Amino acid sequence: MKKSFLKLVLPAILIMIVMGGCRLFGTGSMAVEVRMAELCALSAGVDYVVVTARNGGLVEESGEIPFSSGGTLCAFNEIPVGIWKLEVVGYDSSRRAIYSGNSTVSVIKDLSSSAAVTLEPMNGEFEIDFKKAEYEGLKAEKIDIWVYPLGESRSVAHGEFTDLSESSLLVTAANVKPRTYEYQIRASKLDVEKAKLVEFYKSPWYVFSVLPGLKTIVNAELGKSEFSVNMDINAIPVKPTIDSFFVEIISNGSVQTSASIVVDNPDELSLVTVYTRFQETDRYSETTTYEPVPSQARWEYSLRVDDPNFGPEVNAWLVAVSTGKNGLNSIASDQASAHASVMK
Repeated sequence: MKKSFLKLVLPAILIMIVMGGCRLFGTGSMAVEVRMAELCALSAGVDYVVVTARNGGLVEESGEIPFSSGGTLCAFNEIPVGIWKLEVVGYDSSRRAIYSGNSTVSVIKDLSSSAAVTLEPMNGEFEIDFKKAEYEGLKAEKIDIWVYPLGESRSVAHGEFTDLSESSLLVTAANVKPRTYEYQIRASKLDVEKAKLVEFYKSPWYVFSVLPGLKTIVNAELGKSEFSVNMDINAIPVKPTIDSFFVEIISNGSVQTSASIVVDNPDELSLVTVYTRFQETDRYSETTTYEPVPSQARWEYSLRVDDPNFGPEVNAWLVAVSTGKNGLNSIASDQASAHASVMK
């Protein structure tokens, strides 16, 4: 009889202990230090942080703590001993979550434990909206919208649309890295024999950027495009500036490109990458990289390009991207374009 009673009572006691966060074993305290990833503190845009600690069904929350670039401390006193999971979220001045970090800490009876949490940029999202008023003039039977991270070969989103009666064609992606992306619109229709779809239109590649923890809305248009973002650049480096860009035909099938590239805070950068293209329907391709010197804010770029397809007239486009010492990329510079032709 006693054994049966213990079998019934012991599980209930264990559940009470777990749900109570191990209160039966005493209390301790913990101090949590919150800091930004290296070289991000001054540009992150974090106004305050909220620290949440969880142990089973127990939840302790710090409330809003003003964030300091040198690190912020948060203390929890007289909490049950055990393993606590920490979640820290950094908010901007508009109360939007843009950075986060996680850790665990073991609270020991009558002692003070400590933990350090490093905040990293949160992923963002984007929405590309291609309205019927823009695409119905194409008289297409299928429209594709492809989205790639700038300079990469694997797409991050693809919208394929055959029902073109909708008021808008939407391509969305959540949980994407904060960086610059490219997208292109492609239209197809049946061939003369009405046997298969053939692609008859490709838009230029357009660029847009996603910032930490935020949603970018792109209003896609034929011939032009615009995008809006919810806030200024934060922890990612400041984008480079193309001060001047020239292209010169030096011989049949060879051109010389040159540009002056200006960067802010070169001592915080590890790399600057230059991308070029010579057709609007081409994607940008990486042409060169350089490592900035701390005292050098301007870099003179020059590169000869040989291509038998170059004719008597050449168009060129160029963008540059900075990479911080923290490994984060800036959004791309404003596009620079140049034209050259052979004098007759």
